[in-house]
Amino acid sequence: MEEFDDQVETEIQKRVSDELQKRLNDPLVVINAYREQLTKVEAQRDKLIPKAIFYDKVTQSDDWMEMSKAVKSIDFAGEPIGRNKMFKILREAGILRGGGYNNNEPYQKYVDSGHFRIVETEWTNPEGETMIGRKTVVSQKGLDYIIKIINKVDNE
Repeated sequence: MEEFDDQVETEIQKRVSDELQKRLNDPLVVINAYREQLTKVEAQRDKLIPKAIFYDKVTQSDDWMEMSKAVKSIDFAGEPIGRNKMFKILREAGILRGGGYNNNEPYQKYVDSGHFRIVETEWTNPEGETMIGRKTVVSQKGLDYIIKIINKVDNE
């Protein structure tokens, strides 16, 4: 029985191979297959062009934005990520510090690389005293880096 199965399989492979060879020898079949593939590739390209243009604009900008604004442009698993979840992912990735006075501030190497910056802000407490606070802002380069980190976590 096994020998019969092998003979049938060999015959099927030969017929498929012969049919494939005939089709490859027919220029119209090859041209139509090429056109079909080209149409798919062009559709994919057309879908990606606006994303590439946006990416170029964003990463070449010198603007800095607050983390709360940056998070609004990021999705995680197809959903808006939320500020707290983003901070948690970045702390776990070793990008931001956790806890205490330096909570959610980036480590110095990420400041030096131009991904983040710490800015001091003034605010008034309920007693009317002027206080100095520290706030993390992110560059467009940093935003791109955050997106890569989040996509990496999203794909795990």
